[in-house]
Amino acid sequence: MHIPTVSAEFTKTWMEQALQSHLNGAEITRIIAAPFDNPGQTADIVTIQVEYSRDTRLPTKFIAKIAAQDESTMENVVKPLDLYFKEYSFYHEAIEGIKYPNCYYSDFDPDTQHLVLLLEDISHLDSPSWRPSLQQVDTAIEKLAVFHARWWNDESLKTKPWLTAQSDPALMGMYIDLAYQAIPIVDDLMDEDCGYTHKLIRAFFENKAAALNYIESRPYTFVHGDYHPKQMFFGKPGSMEDFVMIDWQLPLRGPGANDLARIIVLAMDTETRRNQEPRLMQKYMNLLHENGVNGYTMNDLLEDYRTGILTSTAIHYFAAATDVQRFINEVSALGLDWQDLANYRLRRALQDHDGHELIKIWEAWT
Repeated sequence: MHIPTVSAEFTKTWMEQALQSHLNGAEITRIIAAPFDNPGQTADIVTIQVEYSRDTRLPTKFIAKIAAQDESTMENVVKPLDLYFKEYSFYHEAIEGIKYPNCYYSDFDPDTQHLVLLLEDISHLDSPSWRPSLQQVDTAIEKLAVFHARWWNDESLKTKPWLTAQSDPALMGMYIDLAYQAIPIVDDLMDEDCGYTHKLIRAFFENKAAALNYIESRPYTFVHGDYHPKQMFFGKPGSMEDFVMIDWQLPLRGPGANDLARIIVLAMDTETRRNQEPRLMQKYMNLLHENGVNGYTMNDLLEDYRTGILTSTAIHYFAAATDVQRFINEVSALGLDWQDLANYRLRRALQDHDGHELIKIWEAWT
């Protein structure tokens, strides 16, 4: 089947072919496909409304994820990190431990990088974007801890070719290289001095092999890789639904604190984060232990958490080389400071957790 690249290519004929194994005799009588009002950062989104000839268990609304039209996003992020292959592969396996949207059809062409994921529409759930409530952050951490515990040091994760180790020189080495190259871009974008994070990104680059060896030595689990509130959907108060996680483009085998640091640091302003961080980290630890993880201490978590903050910082550095205007518009519309979310929250968290000590650790691993 042809892989759609724009909303107009989601025709009635295409949808019937994509859903043929699910239709069970029903026919599609009408579809309406249109670009989503709020496009994704690394892919384009199409909303599809479907009418059937009779009652069916199929949804009447779908979300289709297709390749980004923005060339800089494709060349600087999607292709180097192989994001579409990873997400396509994720939906072909039954990954236990966390909820994600049902996928009714998927296809991917590695030569053209064309992708389609035909997903259930979950817009009836609450999507807080970059302004989650504290209760939503708590829920996200509860779900994260159970998910991480399910896959803690699970050897089967090493058999999944699409689930790259965070310590992999080809993948993480590329993260670090792209982040290092983006230092001048970040400098131009930010009003406040970024010298502290620049220094750490440079040190990450200069001590790359040692840093990756250090990460490889840490306990690992299934890491979402981009665990922030814009990727999360929450059930309405009083409903039976609770939490769904989207965007599985950056899955990794690595320390779970990568995900924990990303949700805690980015979901709250710095003052709130400083007040809530000890409680939330302890909550995560308690749930790990309750779900069978042994021998992992709070000192271990703090050590991995610091690396997790730096990893998030590196993600934001190389993202600066893409079309950041979407991010600026979205965050500004929420009444938030986009520079704070893009850099300052991460910088303050690194300073609070003595991020510069990582340089000594890497030097010891050289």
